[in-house]
Amino acid sequence: MSEQKKRSYTPEFKKDAVRLVTEQGYKVTEAARNLGINPSVLQRWKTELVPGGPNAFPGKGRLSPEQEELQRLRKENQRLKMERDILKKPRPSLPTSRSKIRLYSAATEGLSHNRVVPGYGS
Repeated sequence: MSEQKKRSYTPEFKKDAVRLVTEQGYKVTEAARNLGINPSVLQRWKTELVPGGPNAFPGKGRLSPEQEELQRLRKENQRLKMERDILKKPRPSLPTSRSKIRLYSAATEGLSHNRVVPGYGS
């Protein structure tokens, strides 16, 4: 079996081929035969060119502006969901009263151990 290499066409060639059909009045099959391409390929180029306008056929690995925006928004959405999930997780329990702080020997020269000082630090 002989393997056919996938042919690559420039965006200009594709636009010119579509113009033959849309502006010059050629039928898709006739224009495709003259250009040496499959009619279904030319038909696909025609349907891609209309909604894409000047940004049609961005090339290998490049995305259209709409696709880039969609990709950026999906990443942002994923990041925001992660942040939301982190904030939803239960927090460690806090002391019942923030106005009471236990003081220990290193900080309490003259106070007894584990003495509660009401209002300290508030």
